[in-house]
Amino acid sequence: MQASIRLLIIEDSADDAELVQRLLRQGGYEIAAERVDSALGLTQALDKKWDVVISDYSMPQFLGSEALRMVRKRSPETPFIFVSGTIGEDTATEAMRVGAQDYVLKTNLKRLVPAVKRELKEAENRRRLKERVQSDQIILNSIGDAVLSTDLSGNITYLNRAAEKMIGWPCEEAADRPLAEVFRVRDGTSRGMTSIQTVRQPSDLVLIRRDGGETPIEFSVSPLHDHGGQVSGTVTVVRDVTAARAMALQIAHSAQHDDLTGLPNRILLNDRISQAIALAPRHGKKLAVLFLDLDGFKHINDSLGHQIGDKLLQSIAKRLVGCLRVSDTISRQGGDEFVVLLPELDHSDEAAIMAKRILEAVATVHSIGEHNLHVTASMGLSVYPDDGLDAETLIKNSDIAMYQAKENGRQTYEFFTRAMNARAVERQSIEESLRHALERQEFTLHYQPKVNLKSGEITGAEALLRWTQPGRGEVQPEQFIPIAEDCGLILPIGNWVLREACKQARSWTDAGLPLTTMAVNISAREFRNEHFLDRVFAILEDTGLDPKCLELELTESVLMKRPEYAESILKKLRARGVQVAVDDFGTGYSSLSYLTKFSIDTIKIDQSFVRKITSNPKEATIVTAVVSLARSLNMRVVAEGVETLEELSYLQAHHCEEAQGHYFSRPVLPRQFAELLATGKEARYRQLAETSPDAILVHRDGRIVYANRAAAHLVKLEDPQTMIDRRLEGFVSPECQRDLLAHRAGAFAASLRRSDGASVYVEIAASPISMNGHGGTLLVCRDVTERVTLEHELLDVATREQTRLAHDLHDGLGQQLTGIALYLRGLGGQMGREMPAHAADFARLEGLVAKAIEDTRRLASGMSPLAVGREGLAGALTALSTQARELYGLQVVLDIDPLIDAPIETQVASQLYRIVQEATSNAARHARASSIEIAVQLADPGLTLVIADDGIGMAESLLSSGRAAGLGLRIMRYRAERIGGTFQIERRSPGTAIRVSFPLNERRPPAP
Repeated sequence: MQASIRLLIIEDSADDAELVQRLLRQGGYEIAAERVDSALGLTQALDKKWDVVISDYSMPQFLGSEALRMVRKRSPETPFIFVSGTIGEDTATEAMRVGAQDYVLKTNLKRLVPAVKRELKEAENRRRLKERVQSDQIILNSIGDAVLSTDLSGNITYLNRAAEKMIGWPCEEAADRPLAEVFRVRDGTSRGMTSIQTVRQPSDLVLIRRDGGETPIEFSVSPLHDHGGQVSGTVTVVRDVTAARAMALQIAHSAQHDDLTGLPNRILLNDRISQAIALAPRHGKKLAVLFLDLDGFKHINDSLGHQIGDKLLQSIAKRLVGCLRVSDTISRQGGDEFVVLLPELDHSDEAAIMAKRILEAVATVHSIGEHNLHVTASMGLSVYPDDGLDAETLIKNSDIAMYQAKENGRQTYEFFTRAMNARAVERQSIEESLRHALERQEFTLHYQPKVNLKSGEITGAEALLRWTQPGRGEVQPEQFIPIAEDCGLILPIGNWVLREACKQARSWTDAGLPLTTMAVNISAREFRNEHFLDRVFAILEDTGLDPKCLELELTESVLMKRPEYAESILKKLRARGVQVAVDDFGTGYSSLSYLTKFSIDTIKIDQSFVRKITSNPKEATIVTAVVSLARSLNMRVVAEGVETLEELSYLQAHHCEEAQGHYFSRPVLPRQFAELLATGKEARYRQLAETSPDAILVHRDGRIVYANRAAAHLVKLEDPQTMIDRRLEGFVSPECQRDLLAHRAGAFAASLRRSDGASVYVEIAASPISMNGHGGTLLVCRDVTERVTLEHELLDVATREQTRLAHDLHDGLGQQLTGIALYLRGLGGQMGREMPAHAADFARLEGLVAKAIEDTRRLASGMSPLAVGREGLAGALTALSTQARELYGLQVVLDIDPLIDAPIETQVASQLYRIVQEATSNAARHARASSIEIAVQLADPGLTLVIADDGIGMAESLLSSGRAAGLGLRIMRYRAERIGGTFQIERRSPGTAIRVSFPLNERRPPAP
């Protein structure tokens, strides 16, 4: 296949041009040719693209040298061959120097075809090389590194765009300049100039840019070879390492500093301590290491969030730095722990002074956003060489001293001592032994009873963990429980305790022993564990224990860590029937607002308060307040740590329901606890009863079988044994005997007869009880004589005031209404004359006013005991019945002896009237009666007043209406006794009858 070429011929001879074409066709080319012989023709022809140009050198009107110049200017890459018969060798050589590729003499045209072939091939090679060079330049200009090339003389031959930008020299200006002039490099460490020919380059090089600026760099130099493999120069690759060195510096800084505070970390601190230790002996100095831990930081972090916590740590770090000398080092170890290095000390006292300064700086309020935060610190100090000879030992010993400072009350510092180290070693030994205690079955559970302070019954047991370690003996819980919590072993240990306690409780209930609840302490780590609920419910299911028999005890601090989460867990527990108790109440947060929100059944008063209730009034006040609080929230309250009779008596006097402590029983093994459940109830009851400040009686069918010392004291007897086997009627007022003899449970207001004949007002709480296998009734009597006496005195004052007000009401209001009536009568007459149509309306108004006046007088007369003096007892009672119908809606039936007013004095009649008035009010307001019967009869030798209603009864009204109804009964009895009469209550169905008997012939003086 023939190759096609586009041929431009510059020739004045058409024959010669045709000869050239014929030779090329013979040589295998298909020719597309054009001939020109002038400059104008050439100019026009060069607008086209040609593969090769063949030109004569000598033409009459156009020189070949001019043609070469024009072609090279317009198309420098097109092959140009001279074909001439007159060109000499020197002329041909000069022509090739200025751009011709070859020359052929017309006398030797056989070289034409080979020459054309060669030049076409060379042109293609040049084209491809140019494309490759252009591609290489694109690549070089695209990379981020700077590339420079030089010739063998060290002069710049090429800069890529990155090099131009980095160095500040354009390639055209830098070309042929010495490399050292354009590419100036300095050692960043020594700040001296360096040469790029250096075999071992410094690691810290700086490029001096054309504008004088500096750029950190690294570079590499390689030889540049030509096509023949000969070294033709060098190529240098330069990289800007500004970002890399900044990153390296940042990494190096981060490796030795805390990210949050910027303080040195543990690695840098250890290095500086080691340096300080190396220098201390040379200078005859000491150094101190201070280990600081913040008190209560975790609460701030949990409650306000980690962002506030981080800002607080930054504030503390800034203050610590401000306290130190330039030579000192403050390091953050992580969390809320800091370590301070104080080198170059003459005396240990200097470290103590610095410690005080640091504690004061930390304790000053920190303003973080809108929060004013208060935080304190505890600090431990160790001194070189006394407390350690290396950094690790000094830090460890200062840490040990810091924990001692926390145990001593926080916000203080402690110097390390050898005794502290012994405790730390002991702690480590306990932790190691704990890890094997479960598998070696070294744990046991003891059980301490919780006792009802009224009945003496064991209401539950608290499971308490005990550990007996071979070779060590019994390890106290306060020694190993905190360690187990710190190292996480409390989870498997707590799981074992809960399972064993539930199994034991189920065993006791299956044996018929009266155990109500089994209490198990739950640690903070257990409660926060995500599988806590699943674990509790699984153990209940495995052991078969009724969830209502399980009580989980949690401290306040556990609940207050995350209140919302805690409440969700408590609700799920109580929904399954599990009871919840707050243990050690008063020693933690004691947040009353959250206490009302949490799902809690029981509050346990911490033993630290119980132990001081008889010696410290403030502690006693706290206990009383907690008991009242629990009762108001319908929670059970249990006092812990009861050890003395005085403590027990105080708790009973202030109505604490339950207690536990060594006074009742130490924690015992399961077999011993079972014996307590089976046999100990009556003994505990007697123990409680003997210490109770309330009078306690037990009777069977009216015969007293037990009385405590308080009961004997109440009725003025020396020995409670003198009351045994006596009838109840000899001590209790008749109106209460019926209820008590019927074994009725409830509360009563009554009076007891003392041995000297006087009466004592009491409130009685009755409940059934079993003693020695026989049933009976327990009576707890509280002396309220002083209170009732005060109430009576207040009643007298109120009665006198009532009389005065009724008299004023009768006279004053009546006169005012009479005046109004007269005014209306006059106004009505005038309006009747002026407006006859409305005369009837004014007449009706006058009638209403007149009726109001009469009603006011009548009601005033009925309300006032003065009515007895005006109208006699019969008339006053009649007015009172009218009042009862109008005020209360009661239907009143009167049965009054017509001669009743003759034999009795006004003072006596007034008291009887007031008894009826009080009974009427009680019947309507408390007994909810609809009718009442009042009978007053004269009989030899006296007068009898009977008031009967159809309500729910006075005893029931006392329970349903509370103190008001009981006060009414005491008032009526008090009035009866004031006039020397007797007062009795009789039960009816329905209703109650009150009977007052008053002797007329044998007059007794009124009670004072």
